[in-house]
Amino acid sequence: MFCRDAHPLETPGVVAARIKPFPVIMYLYRNGDVVSDTLLHGNQWEAGELKELLWALEQPLPKGFNTSQIGKDLFVDIGANVGAFLFATAARGYEVVAFEGMRSNQRLIRSGLCASDPSVSQRVTLHGFGLGAQPATCYIFSDPGNQGKAVK
Repeated sequence: MFCRDAHPLETPGVVAARIKPFPVIMYLYRNGDVVSDTLLHGNQWEAGELKELLWALEQPLPKGFNTSQIGKDLFVDIGANVGAFLFATAARGYEVVAFEGMRSNQRLIRSGLCASDPSVSQRVTLHGFGLGAQPATCYIFSDPGNQGKAVK
């Protein structure tokens, strides 16, 4: 239902982009966001960290680890921002549970999930709130120079 009601996202200052080498379309801020700018220029956000993350996810579990206690390969993205790691890991076949507190970033991620291949989008569960050590109400805003980064 969400995809029917909200896709495609037609918001000034937002652009859809196919992100290589993954079979995904991400919605990004056209200007004023360092993550979006990096992706729009054909680069992967934090490419070294992403490479290490994917390497770690592909490693076998230690011997003697009881695999019956876990159901599937899972990546938890806390502070998903515009979804750079979320989309990359889901496109590689991992289940993703993501948390993002900024509504504008949530809209970008959801629209990208609607526009992407269902084999990717079906692997993602997005929660529209942040995580903390204790329950709290926070007011989130972004700096004009970096739209997608939340400041508490």
